[in-house]
Amino acid sequence: MVPDVNQRANGFCLAVASMVRANTNQLIDEYEQDVDEIVAACDGDVRTALKALLLVNERLESALQLLSSKLADCRPYHLQLLH
Repeated sequence: MVPDVNQRANGFCLAVASMVRANTNQLIDEYEQDVDEIVAACDGDVRTALKALLLVNERLESALQLLSSKLADCRPYHLQLLH
């Protein structure tokens, strides 16, 4: 199942909108700088930069799933029954 990108983007936008203005501006500035660096690392090709970010995101999601499953295995048996 492919995650709904629009839903994730809307959630991000709502999170940013609820932040204090100074924090929001700083966060946006940091993202702008990060995006510029990523695109520059891909020789200015935005499409290649996007592909690279999607691949990195997939690896991070896989690592998170692995860690979550390992943590679930470490829970006491009576807590495992709750899920």
